[in-house]
Amino acid sequence: MRTSSEEGSARFDPNPRRRMKIVLWGVLIVGVVALGFWGSRFRGEWRPKRLLEEADEKWHKADYLAAAHDYDRLVESYPTSALVPEAYYWKGVTSLLYLDDPKGAVDAFEKAIASDPPSPEVDFGLKARRYLAETYERYLNRPSVAIAVYEAIIEVTPDPGEAEEARYKIGGLYEAQGDFAQARVEWDILVKKYPESAWAPAALYRKGGTYFVMGNCKKALKTYTWVYTSYPESEVGPFAKYRAANCLEMGKQKEAAYALYKELKDGAYPDQADIARKIDQLKPGAPALDNESRPMEN
Repeated sequence: MRTSSEEGSARFDPNPRRRMKIVLWGVLIVGVVALGFWGSRFRGEWRPKRLLEEADEKWHKADYLAAAHDYDRLVESYPTSALVPEAYYWKGVTSLLYLDDPKGAVDAFEKAIASDPPSPEVDFGLKARRYLAETYERYLNRPSVAIAVYEAIIEVTPDPGEAEEARYKIGGLYEAQGDFAQARVEWDILVKKYPESAWAPAALYRKGGTYFVMGNCKKALKTYTWVYTSYPESEVGPFAKYRAANCLEMGKQKEAAYALYKELKDGAYPDQADIARKIDQLKPGAPALDNESRPMEN
């Protein structure tokens, strides 16, 4: 029976050259296996990559039909290729923008989304969602589906700016359908969650517009005032101030309206002739207009 010290001696090889050979053979075997693995991957991707390049060449030569055909060939011939999501994406872009086939584009974009796992590099699924929302919104007139796609973008995008824009567009889609209450909900979410967003002042301005067109100048005035006081440098600031002055004028608050119009004189508001006319009409001592407006509604 061996003692523990004898077992240790048996395991220890006193020949350093023999030990080195064993190590080198181990490294060589691992290297061969790795090269075989990567080589097989390279050989497996070489043909779909070449097909994608050929499609891109035709695309850049404006031979869009042939390019679309090559994208189809790639996904049909190499369905497990890592290039499949990219091929579906470009097939969708080509169908939408150059082949006048929005339904075909929808099919391709949906397949790109389904086949592409999220990636920190090029996320073709996310890129496809952007075009898919636009397709449903602008080409197929299906706002409810577009809203669902924008909601999905908010869930998956790593870019806060993209999420803000998507929320703003969702509000616009509800507004276009006449659902002003839900539009205001969406814009309120945007402003509350991202008060410093570049989309926040425009969202508030449009929120004020939903009140204004319904004749609720009291709430419109509050919202418009929020815009030009909280976002004085915004492009919509002068328009919000003009609408606020309109509300004051309609509410027979002539002095306050006159003061706001004066602030817009020689400023960023584009229709200076209209501003001059308003100031002239409301200046102290000016005769009252025959169609003087109603008080503000609650």
